[in-house]
Amino acid sequence: MSRDRRNPPERPGAAARQPSRPVGVATARRLVSRMRPAYPRPGRTGPRRWVPSWRQVLGLVLLGLSGVSTVVGVAYAATDIPEHLNDFATQQDNVYFWADGSEMARTGPVNRQDMPLDTIPEKVQWAVLSAENATFYSDSGVSMSGIGRAALNMAGGGDTQGGSTITQQYVKNA
Repeated sequence: MSRDRRNPPERPGAAARQPSRPVGVATARRLVSRMRPAYPRPGRTGPRRWVPSWRQVLGLVLLGLSGVSTVVGVAYAATDIPEHLNDFATQQDNVYFWADGSEMARTGPVNRQDMPLDTIPEKVQWAVLSAENATFYSDSGVSMSGIGRAALNMAGGGDTQGGSTITQQYVKNA
C-alpha cells in the first residue's frame, strides 16, 4: 500500500492547525504608521519642516481639554458634600438677660446670633449686600476673576485669600 504524498488523507482537526496570521495586524500596522508623525516633515523646506500640522495641534489641544475635564470630573465626583454645616460656621454666643429683659452678659468664642431675615431692616440687608457682594442676586455664585486674583496673589508669595462672593465665603466657612 503506497501513500499518495500529494493528497494525504484527511485527519480530524487538520484544518484548525493551519498557520495563520491574526486578522487585522497588517491594517493596525498601517494605521499606526499613518498616525505617527514624520519628522522632519516630508515635502516641507526650512523651519517649516519642524512645525506641526494643524491636525497635530488640534489633536493636542483636544487631548489636553479632555484630560483637564477628566481631572475636574473626577475631583467633582470625589468631593463629599457635608450633610450638616460646620460647627464653627453655625456657632453662636450665649446671651444672658436680666429679669427686665436687658442684656447682662455674652459668653462664647464668637460674637454672633442667628436672626430671622425678616427682623433685619431691608436697607440694612442691601447695605450688607453692597459691601460684600453687589451682584449677589445676578451672579452665578463663583467669581472667576476673584479666583484668578487669589491664585496670582498666592503664587506670588502673598497671603491666602478667600471667596469673593457670599456663596464662596459660605462654602469656605461651612
